[in-house]
Amino acid sequence: MAIYDRIEHVISGSNSELKEIKDVLSSYYNFTTTTDGIIEIEELEGGEKFTGDSYVITLKKQLHLKMQEMLDAQLATITALSTLAETCDSNTHNHIQRIKLYCLTIANYLHTNNYDYDEIDEEFVDNIFYAADLHDIGKISVPHDILRKPSKLTDEEFDTIKKHTVYGAETLQSVLNMHPKNKFVEMGVNIARHHHERYDGTGYPDKLKGTEIPLAARIMALCDLYDALRSERPYKQPLDHTTAKNIILDEMNTQLDPVLVEVFLSCEEEFMRINDALPATA
Repeated sequence: MAIYDRIEHVISGSNSELKEIKDVLSSYYNFTTTTDGIIEIEELEGGEKFTGDSYVITLKKQLHLKMQEMLDAQLATITALSTLAETCDSNTHNHIQRIKLYCLTIANYLHTNNYDYDEIDEEFVDNIFYAADLHDIGKISVPHDILRKPSKLTDEEFDTIKKHTVYGAETLQSVLNMHPKNKFVEMGVNIARHHHERYDGTGYPDKLKGTEIPLAARIMALCDLYDALRSERPYKQPLDHTTAKNIILDEMNTQLDPVLVEVFLSCEEEFMRINDALPATA
């Protein structure tokens, strides 16, 4: 339920939800009920009283502001955690910043060009920009010596790294269990768990195939691959855009969603601009 719709429900007489809303604002306002049942609110440090329609308007406004403050704090915390995960891997300079802009570019193109995806709307576009931060958050639980190993990984070490998808999703799922209607966290779970799935069903951890893979995770898979190709690693030099593009074209219908590859081709100049603005080397 949208914030304003929820407030209207509160105003219509849901005492339990009214208490919840009042609890949010109780640090800022006094709530009193007059003898004839009219609810008044007054700023704690003095000032105007609000009743009737002005009460409803003020409640909406103040709840929106406080909810925005809480959201900003949550996003700041998430950004800090995702940055911590990035520092676990010494080869990912500016990776998160680039990835979220790549994902935003693809999602916005899908939305503005009316692609036939039920989940694509403005909320989806906004959410993927922030949820992209969470894709590798599970790497916090992977031993740093494996993440930072400069030589080729053993099969056992690679199996350990692959677990970051499950670790990240389980951590975010615990948050989603507390806030089951939060679309942002739900998207974060899907991206964290499924961004290494492959369109042909040979990926991990669940071997999902095609559109079984959540759209946000399919977008992330393409953007993550492009960024890996353009970035330097201990075992390879960064590739130029044309070479990276050709590899992505080769991965249509195998690793990548063919529709999203076509969208990438339409947005490739923006991908180049982002990569140039946020270089992969310090």
